[in-house]
Amino acid sequence: MHCRRASAHCVRGTPACGWTKPVGTLKPDISWWEGGRCTFVGDVKYKRLYSQQVAPNADLYQLLAYAIAADVPGGLLIYARGEREETTATVRHTGKRLEVRALDLSGTPEDILAQVNGLAARVAQMRAGTPALRPPLPAR
Repeated sequence: MHCRRASAHCVRGTPACGWTKPVGTLKPDISWWEGGRCTFVGDVKYKRLYSQQVAPNADLYQLLAYAIAADVPGGLLIYARGEREETTATVRHTGKRLEVRALDLSGTPEDILAQVNGLAARVAQMRAGTPALRPPLPAR
């Protein structure tokens, strides 16, 4: 088991997306592979997440594409800073769970490391299929 940067190829005829020829390569910032199979995808955004938004639509669409192409139950978006609590959204008709978390980089190195350890624990839970500890957001 290891965590590495990797790509998920979308090729018609595969269970991930149904294309017959390569149409591009998706490269999430974080992926976890076991036995040649992707078990987790995540993406890191080096921008602030404001309290009024769950996450920008483009970021959510990008994470959804990774989750669908890798055929995993969902994914994790990590922002460099946030003003809102952790959130989870389940995408209608796909069942994919998109989780949004933020690191507060203004703390001490120990504080930041504790947050990173918390994210690592959440990644392990997501790989095991454990649902988010917080309730999902209401559908709009």
